[in-house]
Amino acid sequence: ALARGCSVLDDEDAIWAADEMDEARRREAKAIVEAQGRVLAPFWVDKYDREASKAWDRFYRRTSVAPYKDRHYLDVNFPGAFDAPRGVALEVGCGCGSAAAPILRDHAGWRVVAIDFAASAVERLRARRLDRVEVALC
Repeated sequence: ALARGCSVLDDEDAIWAADEMDEARRREAKAIVEAQGRVLAPFWVDKYDREASKAWDRFYRRTSVAPYKDRHYLDVNFPGAFDAPRGVALEVGCGCGSAAAPILRDHAGWRVVAIDFAASAVERLRARRLDRVEVALC
């Protein structure tokens, strides 16, 4: 587990990232999954895949937007990511835009394409009327 206040990027054991998925990494990943055994029965996997968007939609409909403070971690965890004078960031699973809003506010030349599969989350983000953001339901 990470220490409180620690970024996953500060702990190399907490992340697994590389540019290519070679055969050795495929074997390693397969061995890890196989060692876990069956986590969920196929019925539940299919059910959760089918109903995930409904669950998130219900969550956003019954939860006020107040708990979702704008998240400013992208500049901290990825220093220099927004150094270009302009660009486009893609946010997958945007929710109500708590990560997109700081990008738009702090980086005037940047745009955000934000997508989510919860219709109520997309509605909330659109209601924020942020400039330079394209929001889509997927």
